This record gives sequence, C-alpha cells and structure tokens, in this order.
Amino acid sequence: MKQHPPGGKAARVPDHHGLGVYEVNGDPHGDGGRQTGQAIAAEEKAYYSVFLSNPVPMAVLDEDGHLIAINTAARAVLSTDSSPFRYPVEGDLPRGDTPPGSFVLHSANGDLPIGFGQTPLTWNGAKATLLTFRDDTELMEARRRLEQQETRLSLALRGARVGTWMGSPMDHSISVDEQWAAMIGYEAQELGSDIREVFLPHIHPADKERVMDYIRRLSRGEQGPMDIEFRMVHRNGQDVWVRSMGRPVAFGEGGAPCRIAGVHIDITRDHASRDALYEANRKLSILSSITRHDIMNELSVILMCEDLMAMDGLPEEGSEYTDYLELIFRATKKIERQILFTRDYDEMGISEPAWNRVRTQAGRAVRLLRPEGVAIQVQTGEVEVYADPMFEKVLHSLFENAVRHGKGVSEIMVTFSERDGHGVLAVRDNGRGVVPGEKKRIFERGYGENTGYGLFLSREILSLTGITITECGIPGEGACFEMVIPAGRFRYASDEPVPGPSGLDDIA
Repeated sequence: MKQHPPGGKAARVPDHHGLGVYEVNGDPHGDGGRQTGQAIAAEEKAYYSVFLSNPVPMAVLDEDGHLIAINTAARAVLSTDSSPFRYPVEGDLPRGDTPPGSFVLHSANGDLPIGFGQTPLTWNGAKATLLTFRDDTELMEARRRLEQQETRLSLALRGARVGTWMGSPMDHSISVDEQWAAMIGYEAQELGSDIREVFLPHIHPADKERVMDYIRRLSRGEQGPMDIEFRMVHRNGQDVWVRSMGRPVAFGEGGAPCRIAGVHIDITRDHASRDALYEANRKLSILSSITRHDIMNELSVILMCEDLMAMDGLPEEGSEYTDYLELIFRATKKIERQILFTRDYDEMGISEPAWNRVRTQAGRAVRLLRPEGVAIQVQTGEVEVYADPMFEKVLHSLFENAVRHGKGVSEIMVTFSERDGHGVLAVRDNGRGVVPGEKKRIFERGYGENTGYGLFLSREILSLTGITITECGIPGEGACFEMVIPAGRFRYASDEPVPGPSGLDDIA
C-alpha cells in the first residue's frame, strides 16, 4: 500500500480505459497531484508551482501511460464538472517523435475534441511524458464547415459538368479530378500525372495546334484568364467539346508561372444545339436566297417594261393611266430596295461572332467606299471587338452615312477609349451633325433620305453581341456615333515579339 506524505490528501481517480486506479496527491486546493510516496525537493518546488499554475493545460504520464500529475488548466479542459474524467488509452497517445495528435474525450456532458502534443522529460528521476492539451472544438467545427463547403462545391461542379485541373509548366505535371477524367471516359488514376500523357493525346488532331498555343500562353503568364473551346476524344471514340479556362496562380523566380489552375466544362450538348441551329439557319437562308432571286427576276421584268414603255412614249402625255403607272413603278422600286435589304439582313447571325480588329475592318470599309475628298483616320491601336462578321458593314455604313448626309464632310475620325469598364468605339465627322429630334429616329427602319436601312441594320448587327450604338454629336459641329462594348467583348492584340521559351515549348 502506497504511503501519502504527511498532511497530503489522497484522491482516487478511476481509469475508465482499464489502466488501473491511480492515487494522486491533491494540494489543499485540489489543483494537481504528484505520485505518492515521493517527496518534493526544495529546488523542484518552484518548477512544480509553475506547472500547476501554468495557463497551458498540462499533464504528466509515466512510462506506462499512467497519470502522475495534472495542472488546473488541464482539469478545466478535460472535465466540465467534479465528476471523474477520462484520459486517452495508450493507443491514442503518440510515441517517440510523432507529430501532435488528437482524440475525442467522452463524458456525460458530451464529446469534447481534444488536441495534444507530447514532450519527453524526466519526472522525479524517471522517464515520463509531458502532455499539453487544447480544446479543439472550434477547430473541429471549422473543419466540419470546410468539409461541408467542399462537398457542396463538388456537387455543384459535378452537376454543372465542370472538372478542375492544376498543372506546372516546370515539370510538365498535371493533376485532374474525377469529373475532368470522366468527361473523356477515364478515372483520374488511369491518366497519370504528366500532361503529355494525361491531356495532349486526347485532343482532337484538328484542334491540337490551337490548344498548344493556349497552353504556351498560359505557361508564359499572360495576364487575365484564358478561355478556349476545343474537342477531346472520348474513350469510346466520340468527340467531346470542352471549354477550358485557366490562369497562373503561383509564380517562381523571375515572375515565371510555376502553378496553373483551371477548369474544363463539358459543352458538347451546347455545341450540338448550336450546330442544329446553324443548320436550320443555313437552310432558311438558302430558301430565302432562292425566293429572293425569283422575286428579283420578276421585278426586273416590270422595270424592263417601264423602260420599254418610256422608249415608245407610252402612256401618252396627259393620259389617265400615267398616274397609275407611276404608282406601279414607284412601288416596284420600293419592293426592290426591300428585297435587297433582306439579303443583307439575312446574313446576320449566320456565322458565329469573332474577334474583329477595328483597324483592319475600317481599312477594308474605306477601300470599299473610296470617298473622294474625305480623310478617314483610324486611331484605335490594336483593339479588337467581339462582334458578328458583318462588323465591317457597320463601319462602312457609318462612313457612307457621314459622306452622304454630312454635307461637306472632309474628315472622319475613328477612336477607341474605355469608360466605366466598357469600351467606347467612336466615329466622328466634321459635317452638319444630327438635330436633336432625329438622334433616335435615324436608327428606325426606313427612316432617312436614302433607303433608311443602313443605320437600322448596323444597330441590329451590333446588338447580336450586346453592343449598343447612339448618336451623341453636337449639331453644327459634326455627327458622333458611339458604340459601347461590354466588358470582355473587347481586347488589345499585341504585335510585340513572343517572349522567350516556356517550360511547355518543348512539347510536340
């Protein structure tokens, strides 16, 4: 039977893990204990006092894992009342130099997640272990919330058919998630970790060069997110349309990207719908073209009759049929103009929008118009606008409108600027301008001194990609047509030399 020091109070703490019953000495305030039968040397009292009063929860276990001392802070963590508390079993406690662990303390008041660290020490001349405790309730709750967010994100990505990837241009490594791999009929572990095995072999041969250019631009750290659509070949041989978006997320020495992250979105169904719509539009366009051709042939017959009758002097001057024939031929001319307009309108939206370099398209419009005595200056730099391929016709119509209606226009200026995140492409002239009452009406179909279709058609072409156009010039000082381009629908092309080789330039 162990003997207690004189005046000491013995407290029996039951071990609920089967390690036996320990006897610990409690001081008069019940703040801690020492193994019985051992006197405390004077030089150790100061250290023992620090141990008891330390705000860090601490306990000491002997070599067998038995509790031989515990401080007040540890009692507060391990027990919420005066009832016996439980300690981790030997299997719960790390041995040697293993990192700090954790366990769940089970008590009548519920489960308490406890984290602990261990430090070997000598206690009363014997080997022991100092445990430091912490209440991990908040940490575990944060982990739980993080796991919930990760689960929700994973479900959202799966539902949206989005896969994620992370790569390094330094060593050609790439990691993809299961959703990414499933898009082409594989599991992630089957594909490996080298971009030359995981990604490149599955690209459709017709799209490989565009994809390689996309990868090189990413690996060189070009600013802003990159975006490309291409085909990959599924395991079963079918084509899978993918939209890939990526950007550098970490940079190494010299500012070179060392980590690139991105997503793949399965847009196969979108492309199927787009192709079906394109085919339907193509067939309608063919039908319209045939019908328009037939109508124009019949109109040509009527107009030819007008010429023949004029050559024969019919009808005679003052005849009652003169007015009737005039109405017929006037209506015929109007029908001809409307049919010609439908030809231009029919071409809208047939082809997919594309990036149009303003300077290039303006140059083509000028060569087509060939205005005499009018200087057209294009000061837009290398800006490109995402618009319908008929964008050139928009510029041509604006130039033609200035020459035709400006009354003495000698200069047309094309400029580009940014305003509140939007791009503003302006076409100004030094003519008579537009009176306030006509600023909106000039975009109506059929309004104007000529056919009245040019500005209307221009507005419709621009609207296909969300671009708006207004006239904001000062009457008497010239007209000014401003085209406001949404963010993401304009960009600056660079004519600068391509930077030096990146880590992916050696991939064929």
